[in-house]
Formats: sequence, structure tokens, C-alpha cells
Amino acid sequence: MNFNLSKESVVASRTDIENAFITEYLPSADGDAVKVYLYGLYLSKNIAADVSLAEFSKNVGLELEKITDIFKFWQEFDLVTFTESPFAVTYLPISANYARARKYKPEKYTEFCSMLQNLFPSRAIGINEYTEYFNIMEIYSISQDAMLMIVKYCIDKKGEDISYRYISKVAKDFGSRGLTTCENVEAELNKYVTKTADIEK
Repeated sequence: MNFNLSKESVVASRTDIENAFITEYLPSADGDAVKVYLYGLYLSKNIAADVSLAEFSKNVGLELEKITDIFKFWQEFDLVTFTESPFAVTYLPISANYARARKYKPEKYTEFCSMLQNLFPSRAIGINEYTEYFNIMEIYSISQDAMLMIVKYCIDKKGEDISYRYISKVAKDFGSRGLTTCENVEAELNKYVTKTADIEK
């Protein structure tokens, strides 16, 4: 015997989100990652039928590869288990007491961290700030040198006491537009310089 909710009942019901997701994990994710997580959570709690990756992609308006990358991202936080073939996602319980930072090989960003700190000689960069930059580079595939260029641009524009949240916002904008290499980041920044010079004439 099968027990299912009607479409109307599903719409009228609700999907609860643990506060730990908001406090511990949301700050490390971009909008697409949050959208995919929440839609998947909704499906896991309300939809009995299987949903294909193609259907999921259509419903959230994101490319298939982007969705798989995002679920891999959440899997690294131990929030889900994920397989591509067959497409299957299992949501794991969240606990603020056991929240884990995303796993990175320390040697991967050693040089980046050193060069980044050199851009801020008057203050020490904290773990949360480093982690934010690591996550952005991983999610958007921004090269380390390109990320350093973006950070330097923000410092030149706003000063060394700039909030890393501002830098994060700028970097995510670049990443969302596919500006992920030194070459195209430099080209974009040159456009800004040219535009500013024209305005000041």
C-alpha cells in the first residue's frame, strides 16, 4: 500500500531547515549552492517519486554540471551523500556541535595564503576569511593568481581595512560571469580603469 501527498498538500505543507545550516554553513555558500540544497531538501521531505538530474536541473534553472559540483560541495561538509550514476542524494542530519569545515589539503593553498597576507600588512587574516576565499575559488574554479588580483583591486579601491565580505561579493560576481583566470580578470579590471578615466575627464 502506498501513501502519498497530493500536489495541493505538498504545496500547503512546509520544509523545515535547521538553524545550524544557517549559522554554520550558509555563510560559506553562494546563492546557487543554497538554492540546490534547499530544493533537494524539499524533494527529500515531500516528493515520493524519483526525480532525475535533468528534471532537477530544469526546476532550479542550473546546468547539470553545476548541480553535481554543488552536491559534491555539500558532501565535503558532510551534509549529504551524493552519487551521479544513478543520481541519488541523501540528506544527513545537521548539528552545530559537529559542524565541519570543508576539507582542503593544507599544501594546496600555502603560497596563496602567504601572498594574500602580504596584501594586508597591518592585520592578520583569520581562518574564516581564508576559508571564504578557498570556497569561492573551489566553487567558481577561480585560479589563485586571479583571486589575488581581485583582492588587490578591492584593496586599491576601498583601502586595506576593507571587509572581506565585500571582497567575497566582488569575487563571486567575477566567478558567476566566468572571469576566473588572470587573463580575463585583468581584462575586466582594465575596463574598469578605462571607464573611470573616461568619467574623470
